[in-house]
Amino acid sequence: MTPDEKTVCQAKIWVVQQVLTPFEDMPPGLYFRTDDSLAQTAFDRGSGFNLATGQSLNFDSYFNAFFVGAWGKINFTEKLGLRVSLTGAARVDVYCMTAERSEKHLQTVEVAGSTAPQTVWFAGDAPPDDHLSPTRYWFVVTAHEATELDDIAYVSAAPPNQSVALSLGLCTFNRERALAQNLDRLFDFRHFLPELTDVFLVNQGAPMRDKGVLAAKSKIGADFVEQSNLGGCGGFTRTMLQATDRSATPSHHLLMDDDVVLDPRMIRRALDFLKFCPPDKVIGGSMLEMQHPELLWEAGAKIGAFWTINSLGSGLDLRRVASLNALADFPTPDYNAWWFCIIPTACIQEIGLPLPVFLHGDDIEYGCRLQRQGFETISPPGLAVWHETFAYKTRDWIFYYDFRNTLINSTLHTELEPPLDALVILGAVMTELLSHKYRAAEAMIAAVRDFLRGPNTLFLQDPDALHEALLSTLAKYDDNAEIPPHYPALTDNDGSLKPPTKRGAMTRLIVTRLAQLTLFDRSMEPVQFLNGDVPHPMMIRPGPFAVINAPDQSKYILYEPDRIALWRGVIKTVFWTMIYAMKTRSARKQWRDNAAAYSSANYWQNLFARAQR
Repeated sequence: MTPDEKTVCQAKIWVVQQVLTPFEDMPPGLYFRTDDSLAQTAFDRGSGFNLATGQSLNFDSYFNAFFVGAWGKINFTEKLGLRVSLTGAARVDVYCMTAERSEKHLQTVEVAGSTAPQTVWFAGDAPPDDHLSPTRYWFVVTAHEATELDDIAYVSAAPPNQSVALSLGLCTFNRERALAQNLDRLFDFRHFLPELTDVFLVNQGAPMRDKGVLAAKSKIGADFVEQSNLGGCGGFTRTMLQATDRSATPSHHLLMDDDVVLDPRMIRRALDFLKFCPPDKVIGGSMLEMQHPELLWEAGAKIGAFWTINSLGSGLDLRRVASLNALADFPTPDYNAWWFCIIPTACIQEIGLPLPVFLHGDDIEYGCRLQRQGFETISPPGLAVWHETFAYKTRDWIFYYDFRNTLINSTLHTELEPPLDALVILGAVMTELLSHKYRAAEAMIAAVRDFLRGPNTLFLQDPDALHEALLSTLAKYDDNAEIPPHYPALTDNDGSLKPPTKRGAMTRLIVTRLAQLTLFDRSMEPVQFLNGDVPHPMMIRPGPFAVINAPDQSKYILYEPDRIALWRGVIKTVFWTMIYAMKTRSARKQWRDNAAAYSSANYWQNLFARAQR
């Protein structure tokens, strides 16, 4: 193909990925790289990029590179090009990163401003070069004169595989300001989303009174329902039922948290990806940290040993080339969390609705169920929302749902990892007790008790009443004190201690730490300062410690040893571990035999009827 043939005027092409300008105040390094001092003036947010004579912009970035791996999972092997619309004159250089982590220049094309966009074809003309094996493509634009890049997109010469109609499900609980911002953003962008047919909004908090959110939901035309608190699971499930229980069922349903920072162009990007997918693919968006927006929190997750959650890519700084390279090595996730997850409605109709587990674990179980039925989840790089991390959420009642739902999930999905045995239960609860987290340990014991009762008892209770009863049980424990950053007795943990990985070492730790906490009064020892989550007991000394409880490090939560609370918890833990060992076989059978009945539309419709406000 000659250079003239490579650069052609607008033809019958389809956008596969739009190139984006930085969103609001997010780091420019997520969108482009440049070596000169004009990085902050090289773009006009929301409209285009403006380059001075001689200036170059490198689009090898998280949001603007084309990552081959995600597209390979949907067998996309079509002719690929770059459509460029600009005013001025510039050179466009196209590159790829090979599987051997070497950068390869593919071609150079001169582009001059014209009335019609120009398309540079750079991949798919010939059989793939196995030695090249590109993992991502990107391009660099160098301006010959003052140039404005009006529109750039990766495009295909082949038509999409499917048409897409999308509904959006939002569940909210007293997050009116964040919800109003997202609805406003969506409304302003909606004319670019003709495929978005419905917005379902379920409020489970206080009646909405904020004028901003009331106006926003009215503008967007949301199908609005208020119900008693059934947890995030109940809110999302209601939107799934609404999406599938209608004559004009959309092809896909997007579940999204109300308090994310949504760039609505992510929905457009997801739709463009979906159109080239087989109809049975689940598409997940990654979560970036709201406090540190360049950091990846999770790009889908894998189930690890003992049903630990391995967040793919956690902590990667996505401004770095090494992080972009690492994205190519991610395995297929077992599930994608529901901060942004698109599920084909046909899949929902085939496998049923989620289990009524209130919160924390509903997306895990449903994702594992989808996977078991052959519905693969893909979390494409460059598709993401920002969300507050969970590092500063110290509500101990969450331990109940995390632990109970892990017991349920491990019982129902043994194809991934074995169910948790009694020794794992003992070690997990003792870890919290030895970390002075007596209320969290109480919540976990309650989780074991309720798991053993089975679904026919647990799921016939009112979820809101169950939650209130849990809070009442935990209320007998005093709240952990908040201490200011100038607290006089803070000392740094040197980080030399590491948690045990084998059961023998764990047993020795429990015995040793119990002796240390029982034989000596540790409450008056200096407080250890820990910059992170509450750690494993092996990583701290036996005395009191404090962990940061605010992103600005303005306050800490203090955890102090209490010998009476410790031994009360130990006795209760040993008792319930023995009960678990005796009854777990029959409990697992109950869950496997009866759980499916509680993911049916009939069950949920009856539950929603009782929850209607």
